[in-house]
Amino acid sequence: MTTDTEKKSNALCSPIVAFSAFFLIGYGCWGTVNSYWSVYFNSFGYSNTQIGILSAVGPFAALFGLIFWGARADRARFRNNVLLLLCVILGVLSQLYLLNDSFFYTLTLSIIFMFCFYPMTPVGDAMFLEYAQSGAVNYGKCRMWGSFGLALVPMLPGFVISRWGIRSLFPTYLLLILMAIAVTLQMPKMAGGQSLSGEKMNLFSLRHDKQLLGLICFLFLLHITLGFYYSFFPVYIDNLGAANLVGLNNMAQFGMEFLLIYFLVRLVRCFGFARLYSFAIALTAARFLLIGNISSPVLLLVVNLVGGVGYSLCMLQFPLFALRTPKELRTSVQMLSTIVAHSLSRFFGSILGGALSDVFGISAVFICAGLFDLLLLAAFVIWLRKTGALSDPLLM
Repeated sequence: MTTDTEKKSNALCSPIVAFSAFFLIGYGCWGTVNSYWSVYFNSFGYSNTQIGILSAVGPFAALFGLIFWGARADRARFRNNVLLLLCVILGVLSQLYLLNDSFFYTLTLSIIFMFCFYPMTPVGDAMFLEYAQSGAVNYGKCRMWGSFGLALVPMLPGFVISRWGIRSLFPTYLLLILMAIAVTLQMPKMAGGQSLSGEKMNLFSLRHDKQLLGLICFLFLLHITLGFYYSFFPVYIDNLGAANLVGLNNMAQFGMEFLLIYFLVRLVRCFGFARLYSFAIALTAARFLLIGNISSPVLLLVVNLVGGVGYSLCMLQFPLFALRTPKELRTSVQMLSTIVAHSLSRFFGSILGGALSDVFGISAVFICAGLFDLLLLAAFVIWLRKTGALSDPLLM
């Protein structure tokens, strides 16, 4: 039975298969950019400060891109059209990197590219969450394919790069984008949000939710250190002579996410949000301290296998946290977490981390990041005890 948000089409596969395939490929594109773009920058001999700037402009552009493209998706007749447009633009822009390797050309192109790159997966997520509200599909089981995409898909560019060089990254990325376009064409038509409801989502209306604001603040601080990691760990492992292991590192980092998604609700009910977030911060701190003291690429993969659980616990709980907010604001909560975790914090993490790395070295900055996260953990525990936050029965 179709709803107002879903129109029958001559699709070659079921909606569940189409959405699962999009998660696989879309998040694979995400993992590819996060893994190899900074390695590409490093191949031209840019300083760590320059790499930090190039890595930071993406999250900064994403702040405006998420707002702009989110509004376009809400106002479009069908969100599918916006998702298709984003994929086409990304395919074209990715090939423009091959035309020039000067710093200012790369900087300008990266701003435009990231303006369109970051909103791609949130638009797909919003489409699927809307489709899943019918109860006909399990969100977690379908979303697990995104974890597979993050873990497995970047291994393909890694293999290609190891054989044909770093510039082969962009034709490979174009192939992934073409696959994403083909999958998007198979999705059911999902109407824009404002065509379903006369109410406009307003992030400012969340200002009275002290638990949400406090959690967002801690996520912002934690993701500053994670922003440094995503910008400079590929450079760090490249400097160790193991750039071909970047894709395998993604597999190690996101391999546990599959199990976390499957058992997430059980974990929350068993341990509660407060304990899980505290554990996530502690794991992240331990991860960075170990990275700063390890020079073996193989051991680094083992560290990321365990440390990646921290990041996954932070981000995967947000869909459940959104259930305690008014229904009309749940997408806003998701968008807010994306802006904070993948835009603002990564901007500051890349800029500060790049400048400090030129002075003290990348490994020393990882150690400082780990120490900072330990202090953040202490502050988080104090906040929990004083406010009783994250103990809402709706979160269990």
